Amino acid sequence: MDTVGLRRRLLMQSLVCCALVMGASAVAAAQSPSIPRGQARVLGAGDPVVLLGGGLLGADGWGGVPGVLANAHRVINVQSLAVQRGLENQPMPRDYTIATEVAALLRTLDTLGVERADVIGMSHGGVTALLFALAHPQRVRTLTLIEPPAFWLLPNHGNDDPGAREMQRFLGSLRDTTITEAHVERLRCLLGDCADGRSPRQAPQWDQWVKYRNSLRALHTVGDYDDDPARLRNLPVPTLVVHGSATVPFHRAINAALLQRLPHAEALELPGGHNSPAASPEYFAGAWEKFQQRVTPR
Repeated sequence: MDTVGLRRRLLMQSLVCCALVMGASAVAAAQSPSIPRGQARVLGAGDPVVLLGGGLLGADGWGGVPGVLANAHRVINVQSLAVQRGLENQPMPRDYTIATEVAALLRTLDTLGVERADVIGMSHGGVTALLFALAHPQRVRTLTLIEPPAFWLLPNHGNDDPGAREMQRFLGSLRDTTITEAHVERLRCLLGDCADGRSPRQAPQWDQWVKYRNSLRALHTVGDYDDDPARLRNLPVPTLVVHGSATVPFHRAINAALLQRLPHAEALELPGGHNSPAASPEYFAGAWEKFQQRVTPR
């Protein structure tokens, strides 16, 4: 086995072990002062719905989705530690991984008294949502995954797919570097925003993306993460797997892998690209409510 393969295997064993330990010690993790707690914005009343946003804008990347869902639910819009630290211009802990986000989410929900919730994760938040459900399935009533960059679900960790390989190389290059506008532009291009000669710099969200750019410092951990895809076959949670009609091929491939392995999953296509729910919040919320009616007992 080559050095890279050995390192990935050791990392995978370490992270699987971490997930098992987290699942066995949920109460201890929630009470430990060493585990950070994410910031959360709560809207509405009713059954709890947890939103986990993407790696650049986090809780501010949902557009009108929180407000629409809050008409019938208690919406808990959780800010990731990566985005929170980026906005505060604080360095990430040296031991930060995706598992850190999962532990922080557990502590946040315990602090808010949320025993079980519908969990919706987009992009980076989708990876957190998936790993949270694998570690704590009893805490998740339904799971919605919107284009999570779970590269470990693809053959050879996605390195045989040109788009997935290039995205992972880019994310790895962000480790311990100063994030610039050029990095933001490159990320958006890799997510499909440069098709047909378009420039992300002309998008109405450009100034906000640049303001939040330090969030990208933690995204190398998405490419670092490895796991056993077979674990998904034992997840009992009903899952909605969402992609935008104009999304990039590697995200379609990851979603297809999710649908192949998750035993209780169905697909939803929305208009738009990588952040499709934010582009069509009413449409997304309506489709999500129909999913709830199909899979949850009344």
